[in-house]
Amino acid sequence: MCRLCSQRISKSHERFSLCAFGSRIKHMCETYDLSWPEADKLIKRVDRQRHNYYKYVTGKNRGDRDNKHLMIDVSEYGTDLTAEMICFAARKMFKD
Repeated sequence: MCRLCSQRISKSHERFSLCAFGSRIKHMCETYDLSWPEADKLIKRVDRQRHNYYKYVTGKNRGDRDNKHLMIDVSEYGTDLTAEMICFAARKMFKD
């Protein structure tokens, strides 16, 4: 399933993780050995592509927070704790 278009498939269970733009650039620089301008350009291009695809499939803007049920700032909590929080929320939601 395309996670970007989960809204179309399951409106009531869409998830969205976010991260501060500076943290995303830093991660790209460290992970892929890119310069800051290269990472900035790449992230903006990919974000634009994701937005266009999401809008094409769902008819909505990808960044609209009204469509989200769970938002976690990955740069604030890190990937491991973020994953734990998502799993905790999913277990609570699907407990019955």
